[in-house]
Amino acid sequence: MQLYRERDVPANDHDRVFRYSRTRATVVYALLFGGAMALFSNGVRERVVPLQLLGLLGAALLFLAKRFLLARFRPSNWVVRATESGVYVKFRSYLNYHFSADDLTVAFIPYREITAARVVRETVEKLDLSTRIDGSRSNRAASYQRRATAELELSCDTTALAAAVLEEDARPGPSEKRWYGRTSTRANHHPVMLEKSTRLRIVWECVPRIGRFIAVLSSHVKVDVTGTRIWSSEDVQELDRPALERRIAELARAGKMREARLQTRLHFAYDNDETQQFIERLLRAQGDAVSGRRETA
Repeated sequence: MQLYRERDVPANDHDRVFRYSRTRATVVYALLFGGAMALFSNGVRERVVPLQLLGLLGAALLFLAKRFLLARFRPSNWVVRATESGVYVKFRSYLNYHFSADDLTVAFIPYREITAARVVRETVEKLDLSTRIDGSRSNRAASYQRRATAELELSCDTTALAAAVLEEDARPGPSEKRWYGRTSTRANHHPVMLEKSTRLRIVWECVPRIGRFIAVLSSHVKVDVTGTRIWSSEDVQELDRPALERRIAELARAGKMREARLQTRLHFAYDNDETQQFIERLLRAQGDAVSGRRETA
């Protein structure tokens, strides 16, 4: 396995490239914009001011959200590039195209380092953080999201990949100058996850469909039967938890408390008090571990 900057990934006309659909995004955006304009037109025709305001508000929101559409037409809109010798997997979201081009965001995995591949149909339980009764987590409402993932079982050392994925997930958005001041934008979108250091999971929202990707792999690696899985939010949080805790502690020790709190709330859904207590426990635990190693030495 080898990590690359996106700009250093070699491109070939014979590669199979899997990306987010441009056609689908354009159709959805056009339908929403047409709906907003229809509201405004009906409001003008019927002289109903609330409909006019709703139409204008919808059009304004779509204008502000245009980056989600335009991002699909950028060269950075791809997740997997399958070549004759292996696959390039990009773990930076296409929505974060404005991040530094010097970051390592692509992993090249030769076919010989993939021991198996499979399709997994997942049902993910997502807790509604806005609904809390007496502070009890068990009483929070839940919604369910169904998705397909491509899972690759790896035989290589993934230490560098795990660190790069975690760093990408924790990386804050770059500061940008606007007419109203400076701001930073980061999309909370994670297309690739590393589970238990040997299993790479790619959330498949791409075209062509996941079956095409598995068909490409089947010429080079063993393909297992399609599986199903139900995730709870707690299960998702456990993915690479030790590495995540180390990252949060490193941010806190470096004085980057804002980023440490952000990552804690993002991955563990804690409130302000729980976030502070969690970071303090991490620092104490890792401090005790360091002291113990020194005494042993």
